[in-house]
Amino acid sequence: MILPQTIELLRAFLEEWEAKYNEAHDSTTAKMTQTSQSKKGKGRKAQSNYEDPSEGAKEDIVEAGMKVPNSALDACGASFVAVDGDHIKASTKYFEDTGLMAVLCCHDQPLFLANLWTTGEKHFYALALIAAVFAHLPPHWCISILYDISCQLHRSLNKHDYGMDWLSRIEFSVLVFHAYGHQWNCQLWYHPCKSDIWGLSDGEGCEQFWSELWKLIPNLHVTGISLFYIQSMKVRIKILMHYYNSTIIDCSSLISRLNKVTE
Repeated sequence: MILPQTIELLRAFLEEWEAKYNEAHDSTTAKMTQTSQSKKGKGRKAQSNYEDPSEGAKEDIVEAGMKVPNSALDACGASFVAVDGDHIKASTKYFEDTGLMAVLCCHDQPLFLANLWTTGEKHFYALALIAAVFAHLPPHWCISILYDISCQLHRSLNKHDYGMDWLSRIEFSVLVFHAYGHQWNCQLWYHPCKSDIWGLSDGEGCEQFWSELWKLIPNLHVTGISLFYIQSMKVRIKILMHYYNSTIIDCSSLISRLNKVTE
């Protein structure tokens, strides 16, 4: 259940992490593009007309700081909906919030909640929740994280510079329920039963937490914008604009926004 001590993260804090996430990804993409162009330029000068048949093939390596090869991480990423940032769980046209994400302690008590407003569970939500946890801990403390796509979160933190030195303070593991959906070599490193930290903890407190909130579903799944209500609002606004000077009450922008919602 949600405790009085549970903190809901502010939208501004989440948007700040969204900006950090996008900035870090853009920076990494620019560096990779520059490095690729540099290698191509050197190759033209050094090589003749010979073409390597393996050229252009993606090399399957274990990146520095990771324990699993890229092929396994790519396969794990393709297996889970949570890593798909474009997967639509709720329409952003009719709903202000599209989901809920939480971080729980080892006693399965929710510490922080984040309202999702985008399609899919984007990584910046998880990063914001982790930042909120670290903000309440001493700087020398380390934490362990159980997450259904921990391998992807670990890869993101290792690949992109978010301005935080978290890798030395986090031990990543995958939830038991989701572990067998990962590649075998990924399970060898991220399965909690392979770690001496978790013991018999399965990390399924989040699933139990969502199960306890099932009574809210009938009320919340119909809290979208009523189309009949929007149409009545448009009629009322047009009546006001007819009886009053349109220069005093200019509601054309509001009507255009309502039209977009009903499209």
